[in-house]
Amino acid sequence: NGMSVGGKLRLLAGLPRPGGNFITLTSLARLFGLRVQSARVVGRRYERKGVLRRVGPGLYANLLAEPSREELACLLFPPSYLSFEYALQRHGVASGVPVELACVTRSRSRRVATPWGPIQYHGFQPGLFFGCRREPLPGKAALWLAEPEKALLDWLYIKLRKGEPPPLDEMDFSRMDRRRLRAYARRFPTGLRETILRLLPRL
Repeated sequence: NGMSVGGKLRLLAGLPRPGGNFITLTSLARLFGLRVQSARVVGRRYERKGVLRRVGPGLYANLLAEPSREELACLLFPPSYLSFEYALQRHGVASGVPVELACVTRSRSRRVATPWGPIQYHGFQPGLFFGCRREPLPGKAALWLAEPEKALLDWLYIKLRKGEPPPLDEMDFSRMDRRRLRAYARRFPTGLRETILRLLPRL
């Protein structure tokens, strides 16, 4: 269409937050009044200019907005939620800041490289996909985050499955809801459930 480059950039920069932090190819075509194939060409051009960054099939980060790895983690393979060390640190249970974000997903397990760092996805069976809630991020974005009790169980589940001893002494469990932890543990496979029930006095 006849829209100038400056007009396109103003549209991208003016998209409402947080919805405008990431944009699909279809949405890009609608925004600029183009066919999808033409929008794909524009997307590649704007990638070279450092305006957009392709982060998944038909999905771009809008670098004129405020995209983040946390927000992207929950968008790439829905439904997914952030858990493990990241959630434990965010809830004040763990003190170390993990380099890699890790999610529980109902899709397959995979590791994805992003412009902001890696994201690890752990595929869980549907019966273990629970215990998360929507949490705000700075800039009015949001993510799906495991509750502290579920984050601990997810983390233990992966650690024990790999045969790695979990370093529980480095964590602060004072904010844990023991009743919820026990109830959630009963929904996990028998081996983990028994391990959790043995650990409860230590927590």
